[in-house]
Amino acid sequence: MVDGELPDEYEAIDSSGSDSSDNSGDDIIERREYPDDAPAPDEEVARMDDAFVEGLGGTLTLDAIDKDALRRFEWSTPSSSFEAATGEYPGLSPDVAAPTRELQELADSPMMLLFYFLPKSLWVSITKETNRYQKQTANARAKRIRSLQRMRGAAQRPLRQSSRSNGACVRRLHTSPTKCYTLSAS
Repeated sequence: MVDGELPDEYEAIDSSGSDSSDNSGDDIIERREYPDDAPAPDEEVARMDDAFVEGLGGTLTLDAIDKDALRRFEWSTPSSSFEAATGEYPGLSPDVAAPTRELQELADSPMMLLFYFLPKSLWVSITKETNRYQKQTANARAKRIRSLQRMRGAAQRPLRQSSRSNGACVRRLHTSPTKCYTLSAS
């Protein structure tokens, strides 16, 4: 409610009578009794707790606990026999997994491991996208370099694409020959 509003202005919401035919038997809960799970009497639980605390030296503070007594509370044989569930995964191999010879040869190079585990189609796609990005941004990068040269007052030479290798070269992976950008003297 907002300040200044009266609670009488709101309609009372009551869900006690809604869907009464659907919930008619929900009020009666039958407790199931399990003969094997008879609850222990409270005094038996209290005696067990007291015996445990007494076995640790009479108190549960870390400084006062008898460490040797704590060590004597070790695992014992189970009170009932357990069977291993052997048929749960029938197709599971009992062999121990080990790296293949091919993978062991590549283990020294993180790059080769990357290419081993990545699907070939993925890294071919990454290479294509990298080359496409390089094509799209080459002119913008060249203009930025040129503007920095102008601000510094350095000698400015036009930038043109060349097949000669005396300039800054960019080699694209497996898709095209090396592209070189050289500064011409004009």
